[in-house]
This record gives sequence, C-alpha cells and structure tokens, in this order.
Amino acid sequence: MAIEQFLQITMGATAALSTLLLSMGHQLGVLPFLVSFSAMVSVYVTDFRGWIRLHPTFANLAALVAAGYSVSEFYIQGADTETLLVAVAYLLAYLQIVLLFQVKSTRVYWQLAMASFLQVVVSCALNEGILFGILLVVYVFGALSSLSLLFIHRQSQEMAAASEPNLAHGSQGTHLASHLFTTPVAGDASGVLVGRRIVGQVSAMVAGAMVLSFLFFFSIPRVGRSYYTESTTIGPTSVGFSEDVKLGQLGTAVQNPEVVMQVKFYDSVTGKPYPIYGEPLFRGSVLTGYQNGRWTRNSAGGNSSLRSLDPRNPRLGIVRQEIILEPLREPVVFSIYPACALEEEINEVQFDFNQEKLVRVDKHRRDRLTFELGTYGFWKQRQHSITPAPTRAEPEWRQIPSGLDGLTTLAASIIEESEIDRKDVQAVARLLEGHFLSSGKYGYTLSAQRRDPGVDPIEDFVVNNPQGHCEYFASALTLMLRSLGIPARMVVGFKGEELNNLDDFFQIRQLHAHTWVEAYIPQHQMPPWPPGHPFSNRGLSSAGWLRLDPTPGSSTAESDIDASGWWYRIRQWQDYAKRVWTTYVVRLTPERQNALIYRPLQRFLRAAWNNLRDAKWWRATLAKLNPRQWLRGNWFSWRGGLVAMAVCIVLVGMIRLAQKLWRRWRNWSVRHAARGPHRVTEIEFYRRYERLLARHGYRKLAYQTPAEFAGDIRHQLADRIAGQREALIPEQVTAAYYQVRFGGEHLTTGEQSQIDQSLSALSETLDQIARGASASKGN
Repeated sequence: MAIEQFLQITMGATAALSTLLLSMGHQLGVLPFLVSFSAMVSVYVTDFRGWIRLHPTFANLAALVAAGYSVSEFYIQGADTETLLVAVAYLLAYLQIVLLFQVKSTRVYWQLAMASFLQVVVSCALNEGILFGILLVVYVFGALSSLSLLFIHRQSQEMAAASEPNLAHGSQGTHLASHLFTTPVAGDASGVLVGRRIVGQVSAMVAGAMVLSFLFFFSIPRVGRSYYTESTTIGPTSVGFSEDVKLGQLGTAVQNPEVVMQVKFYDSVTGKPYPIYGEPLFRGSVLTGYQNGRWTRNSAGGNSSLRSLDPRNPRLGIVRQEIILEPLREPVVFSIYPACALEEEINEVQFDFNQEKLVRVDKHRRDRLTFELGTYGFWKQRQHSITPAPTRAEPEWRQIPSGLDGLTTLAASIIEESEIDRKDVQAVARLLEGHFLSSGKYGYTLSAQRRDPGVDPIEDFVVNNPQGHCEYFASALTLMLRSLGIPARMVVGFKGEELNNLDDFFQIRQLHAHTWVEAYIPQHQMPPWPPGHPFSNRGLSSAGWLRLDPTPGSSTAESDIDASGWWYRIRQWQDYAKRVWTTYVVRLTPERQNALIYRPLQRFLRAAWNNLRDAKWWRATLAKLNPRQWLRGNWFSWRGGLVAMAVCIVLVGMIRLAQKLWRRWRNWSVRHAARGPHRVTEIEFYRRYERLLARHGYRKLAYQTPAEFAGDIRHQLADRIAGQREALIPEQVTAAYYQVRFGGEHLTTGEQSQIDQSLSALSETLDQIARGASASKGN
C-alpha cells in the first residue's frame, strides 16, 4: 500500500477513535457514529477516488457554522466546566468531519492530528475507566504511527521535488529513500510504499514511548490527598432500599448482579492486607419505625463532617477500609461499623450522628468515589458482634404496632420453654435468633409469597407462611425483641459473600443486599472488652449493640452463582483488572506510591549495598555458584528459570550496548583523526571545491553524498561543455577527498599540486559557462 494511502487510513482511524474515547466520558448521541462513518467514507470517496472534495471556501464556512452551533449549545445548556468541555468536544468532532472531506495537504493532516489530540485531552477529563485506558493505548499507537507516516510522507515529497532535476540526468539521489521504502522515491511521492523497515521502526518507537511513559508515570512523586473521585456517565443505580424499606422490595433488588462497591482491608500499622474470617456485614441505613410492612428511618436530621482520630493514638487497633463506591441514587455509604477517618478530614463523605450512617455529599452523588476509612469493627480478623451504643435507649427502639398477637405470643412461648432469665438481653436475643436459624420451620426464598392482605405481613410470615427473604426474618426478630421489652432496630446493608481471591478484595453486588438486627444491651449487662481491644484502651463503658443475623441459608448459591464455573472466573479477572487500574493507575496516591515503589527500592538498594560490603554474603554467594551444590538440588524451578531468562536478557542488552558504544567510539576516533592538524590543510581543497561550485549555483543537497553530488555535476557539465576532461574533475576531487577523509591516507606534494590545477581549470570552465549564459540573455 502506498504510504500516503496508509497515512490517510490511519488519520481517519485516529479521528474515529478519539471521538469514541470522548463519547465514553460523556454521552454524545450519534456523534461518534457520525465521525466514524465520515472517516470510512472520506478515505474512499475523497482520498482514494477524489469524487467528493470540499472547496476551501465552503469548508471554512462549514467550520464557522460548527463553531457557532457549539458556542450556542454551551450558552443554552449552562456555563459550567463540564458543559464547556462537551461544547469543545462537539466543535472538534464537527471540524474533523469537515477536514476529512478536504484534499489532504500537510496542513490538513496536522489539523486533523491536533483536533484528534485535543479530543483525547478533553476525554481524559471526563472518563478514566479501564476500557478507556485500553483504548487510549491503542490510540497512542495509532497517533504515533500517523505522525511518523506524516513526517515520512512530507520528507518524501521534499526529496521528490528536489531530485527532479537529478532524475532527468539519471542521478542516484534517492539513496536514503531506497533504504526506508520498498520502492525508491520517484517523481510522485504518493507512490512510495510502506516497507517492513518502516513498520518495525514505528513499532519500536511506539514501544519505547510506552515504556518511557510507564516509567515516568510511576516514578514521578505524587502530591495531594488520599482519596479520588471519578466522574462517570453511568446513571446512579438503586440498591432497592435505603431510607425506607417495604417488605418484598429487597427480594427483587438482590437478583441484580450490578456492582455496588469493592472493599479491601489493610492493617493500618503494617500496611499489609488484613484477612477476614467469615462474611462481613457492611452497614448502610438504620431503620427504627415499622408500620404495616414498611420500615422507616429515624426522623431526626443533621449531618456532621467525619473527624480525624485522636492524635495521641491515631492507629491503635484500626483496620483500613479501601472502598471504591459506584454511583447510587441514595446518598448512603456502606462500610464496616464503626467507621472513622484515618489522618485527615474527608469532604466527600460525611457522618450523620443522629441516624448513625455515612452519606456522600450531593455534588458527588453521580461520581465513582474512591476513599479510605478506618474501623474498630474487627477483632482478631473477625467482625466484632458488639459495637458501642448510646447510654440511653430511645423510645422508638421499643415501639411495636398492634395486630401482632401471634408474633408476640410466639416470642413469649419461646422464652418460657427455655427457662432462661428474661432479663438477660444477650441470652434472649441469641435464643430468638436461633429459633429462626435452627427450628426448621422457616425457609429462605427470593420468590414473592402470597400474603393475607388483612394481616400484617410479618404476622402472616410468622403464623401462616414462614417463607421469605432476609427482610422478613430481620423484621420478625426485631419486633419479637421489642415485644419482650428489648430495644432493637433493623439495619440494611450488604453482606460480603464474594471474595476475589486474585487480590483478596470483596466484590459487593446488588444481589448481596442484606438486612440484620441490632439489639440494645444496657450498660450494666455489657461484657468486658477483650484485653487489648481498641475499645478497652479508650475507656469506653457505654451500652452496646449486639448484631444478630436470623436469616438461614442466605448465601450467593441462592442467586444462581456458580463459583466454580468459567464465567465466574472470567468475571473475577475482570473485577481484578478494574481494581488494579483504579488503585494503581487512576488512584496512585503518594502513600501507595511510597509503599509500592520508593520504600521497596530504598530497601533493595540498602540491602544490596550492605551485601556488597559483607564478606559472609560473598562467601555464601560463591558457595551457591559451586556446581556441586547444583547437583544436590533440583535441576530446574520456575523461579530459577525466570531469573535465568532475566539474566540472559540483561547480558544480551549489555553486549549490544557495548557493541554500539564501541562503534560510536571508533567512528569518533576516525573523525577526530581526520580533524587533526595534518589533515586540515589536505581537506581544505574540498571546501574550496564546494565554495567554487556554490558560487556558480551548484549546491549539494542535504541527503546527497559527495559521490552523488559529483555525479550530478558531471552530468550537468557534460551537457554544457565540449571537452570531457573538465567534466571529470568533480569525481577526481571527490575521490581524493574520500582518500584523505575516510581512507586515512596523505596526499603527496604532486597530488596536491594536481588538485590545485584541476580546481583552477574547473573555475575557468564555470566562468566560461557563466559568460556564455549572460551573452545569451543579452541577445
């Protein structure tokens, strides 16, 4: 394929890809399709066939119309930053369409490249997802290839234009092009074909640019705060509950596999991953009011910012929660309770003290939010079953509606049959929880159940149809506890059932929605905190909330997820790739950069320096290199194979580098020797030769060698003079120059005298040609 055709195709492809990248950050309607269609059509009808080519005047008018339309849309939609970026995006896309249907000159190619580049810059401000990153790499490859082809195309045009006089005389002035292209440059540069050498050089350049960008990205120190928000065009999703819960609603929501958040736990002291035993519960909203199948939240309001920890003991017993939260319709933020800030105030997340829940501020409701919180909710890698509570129980925690006679009677009979102390809150709560878990009477199901419309749904669940989702079990237990005088409330959130083993993070989906119960333990019945527990060191002696989960068989197996299937493994890899991209690329914070790059590098260099100064290390290393030691162990291991491959690659690279340095040093030595005092005078004759020719209008082109230039002069002189002796002088002078400059030889006195005579004869011949030309013009 001709190089100009290949350039036209790559330019059209990069224009379409840049618009596609932009559409990933903001919905642009049919505009990406329109640009892609225009790119494909214009390559054929405009570039290849020449059927449709916009006149420059019409193209300029179309560009002005596009600019006016984009500016008007900006003022109509609003004057915020995102609207301005979108207006610029529309303008760039329209300009690309206009440029695609014009005759492709160098100026038009550069305008297309700049419009495409600016589109990508705008798209980077609107989207930073993993798919965007993959397509961005593809775009970089295409853009660099297009620019390389544009440079070669422009150079080939200049070379073809400059070599037209030489080609008329059979000059070989295309020596450089014959090495780069599959066919030498002829008069028409559009006929130059793309060879394997061009493809290889462009690929090597792109690969080198990628490697340098990778090193530059990860090595430049980060500054800023330890949270990240990513704007997204994904519509906020509903978790099926939050402020209010209607019985039966959550069962539909948990059949949705959409991702809500990803959570990974770290030890705040060591920074290492913190393994969790069991399935943690991520608290969302606390619901206290119940009436006829609907739970409502506490009516009290007032939000307060999440504060930092006590600076006297900032990290004792804290587990760090690294949370990536997707956009949600409700402002609730889910996390392990109790949650706290780590080192600084977080403006994106606030804590509602009255309702005991985390919320995100309104301006970040549509953002994919990444942040870190601390929690005291774990003890010895298990979620603690008791958390601190206010010293005084609220009246609404005891309220129970009328019409629950069957439920109240059942709760009282369970306690009477057990003969336990009715005042022992923990014993009563555990007994009632066990009733739902182990009595065999109740069944867990996601299917909607028929309920008696004349009876309260929970009364019908307990008395008539004991089949339902977790919200029925949690509601029944909460109301049973209240019927016995124990303050209780229902909590909605998520259960960590899907652990991604590739990076040990919990993938929380809508199908993991869950409800559970918190029973109030008065201060005088609170058990002592275990020795070393964070709450014991903080002197807390308040009441507590006992967490209860009465739902039997509420595993993801009920949601038709096959954890051993190939699709599940593929999805785990997708989730892992997304997390790696978000954590280590989009959100590479200063703390993470220090932990992943600078500190390990510092430890490695320190250890290497200490080993180099340690005689014992040298003796141990030499002992390991003893072949007798090799024969005693295994002959091969995959770790040893990787190390051997790495060593071989390094050695090959060092050898290649040494060869390149040796060649450069040798060339430098030759040039330096040529510039020596004994050569300056000898080579000066060639400088006189070039000045002589330049004075008469003969100048060597940049790509020509001295021999090619001499051949060109010989052909031109042969047409203008009768004798052949003077026409051979340029080649004789050039041969002497090569002998001295590259051959390392010296000219004898006779040879120098002969060259001086030849240059004088050449000067007279050129003067005669010039006088003859002047006389012809005079006549």
